[in-house]
Amino acid sequence: MITIAWLYQSYWAIVLGSLLSAAVFAIGSYRVHPYRPKWSLENAREQWSFSQWLLLRGIVGFTRSQVDNLIVSKHFSTSALGGYNLVREISLLPALSAIIPMSEPLLASIARVKDDPDSLAYRVRFSLAIMVTVLTPLTTFLMLYPDLIVLTLLGEQWAAYSHLLRPFALFFLTFCLFALISDAIIALGRVRALFTFDLISTAIIIIILLVFATGSLTNMAWIRGGLAIATTIALLVLLNHWTGFSQTKLLFLIIPGALGSTAGTGLMMVMHLGEIQGFWELAIRGCLFIITSALAAICAAILLLKKTEEWHQVRYILKEFRR
Repeated sequence: MITIAWLYQSYWAIVLGSLLSAAVFAIGSYRVHPYRPKWSLENAREQWSFSQWLLLRGIVGFTRSQVDNLIVSKHFSTSALGGYNLVREISLLPALSAIIPMSEPLLASIARVKDDPDSLAYRVRFSLAIMVTVLTPLTTFLMLYPDLIVLTLLGEQWAAYSHLLRPFALFFLTFCLFALISDAIIALGRVRALFTFDLISTAIIIIILLVFATGSLTNMAWIRGGLAIATTIALLVLLNHWTGFSQTKLLFLIIPGALGSTAGTGLMMVMHLGEIQGFWELAIRGCLFIITSALAAICAAILLLKKTEEWHQVRYILKEFRR
């Protein structure tokens, strides 16, 4: 898509890139799996009873994800809308390009054991713990250096909107978690209940944003981030009700990730790079922050989690990965 855009400098690059991406995935699927699909209406009724709620949920979900942009376009200037939306999209870039695609194998493991309560609870808890552990340092770094990130990636013309990256870091965290929790609920077959939750939560978000968030872009961003946290926690409570994964155990499992991010933050607070600025400052700080956070999290996990089933699972996965 980038090559097409560079050659023709047209918006058709987006369309062609999307079609090409879909074609590559479709052709690639025939290479990695022997199953060959064929057209059949044998289970059409059963499929539609499931898919109709996914379709309705998609409409509601799109509305919820874009409602703040719509409100900003109505109450603020075009330039404000551009800055708000651009910083928002920058915050979600890691989620769309890496985090959510990486979480797909976790969902397959959940679906396979949905009829085994103990295994289901364990796999849901393990998946959530892995996701939160990965997201915590990324979210922390976004909140630590919004000015540096926006200035490096977008340029000085967007620096006035860099402060919005802090609340949008919360939106990034919950965006990934909400997607994982939602897909886990879909794997359990509770699509209708998920649609009902989305419909009610979207209505609440719209009302709160219209009443309390139209005073400034900063208010809009922070309130949107807060609402994202609230809806994610509410959905997490529902998932716990249906699977019994134990929120207390989950909180214990994510302690190493939190300690690792704290260690990385401490290093950033005392580290000075002198004349190094711009891209190289972002690259150096980012690498050192992630390395420090990872090492501290591993040490904390060894001390705190070495007797847990989840830690043994991580060690097993690493051993298999080395082979």
